[in-house]
Amino acid sequence: MNADILSLSYPLTRLVLWLVLIFAFIGLNALILVWVERKVAGYVQLRPGPLHVGPIGLLQPLVDAIKLMAKQLVTPACRRQGPVLGRAAFGLRAGHGLLFATAL
Repeated sequence: MNADILSLSYPLTRLVLWLVLIFAFIGLNALILVWVERKVAGYVQLRPGPLHVGPIGLLQPLVDAIKLMAKQLVTPACRRQGPVLGRAAFGLRAGHGLLFATAL
């Protein structure tokens, strides 16, 4: 029974294999396109580009993702939310409500 599930003639096995291949292709394609885009941008802007992380900058997208996840929103403890900020948020919500009401 288990040997049948793992064979390529089983439809679910083929589906899982295709999904893994598609996601691997998309991930690899994204890495390559980000690297090429950074190289072209560096060439166009007359700067060397990302050569600091990994061999010829191949690990730069990974480092960028880690840096983006490590960022956090910092607000001072003494921050005041005055009436202007509250009115702006209310105005945006009211505007969206009117837009959707007139669209119906």
